[in-house]
Amino acid sequence: MLIIGAGGGTGRAIAWQCALENCERLVLVNRTLEKANALAERLRSFFMEARVLGPAARLEAVAWEEPLMRMQLADIDLIVNATPLGMNPSDPTPIPGRLIAPHHMVFDCIYGPSKTALLRAAEQAGARSANGISMLLHQGALSFSIWFDREPPLDAMRKALL
Repeated sequence: MLIIGAGGGTGRAIAWQCALENCERLVLVNRTLEKANALAERLRSFFMEARVLGPAARLEAVAWEEPLMRMQLADIDLIVNATPLGMNPSDPTPIPGRLIAPHHMVFDCIYGPSKTALLRAAEQAGARSANGISMLLHQGALSFSIWFDREPPLDAMRKALL
């Protein structure tokens, strides 16, 4: 998995969950490399054992630069945008569309607009993609169950969002 915007709250939360779920490989990309490096250091103990990928590093932090991201994407299946880029319809993609390949799954944490420039680029590349509406739904469902100590009405919540 490659997380763009790993220095923010959403990116950090996704990175921690990946570590807890024994993610095979995690690449943290951030505009401020120091933030990505700091997160990588906190997660390092989860990625110490060798796994399937052989010589590829299991955990890396890289700067938000096209050549560095391009080098990582051959060994990545999932690209996650955890930045606010895409909330404004005129925003550029957080990763150049030409770097997206058909084998990638692209998840944009943005849920409005429902189809960001990144999701359109993924579609043009023949990659699978999803927006952040499901993440919003399940965050709301978890909050509901914590506040009201009962199961959330997922169908009603889903209908309200769509």
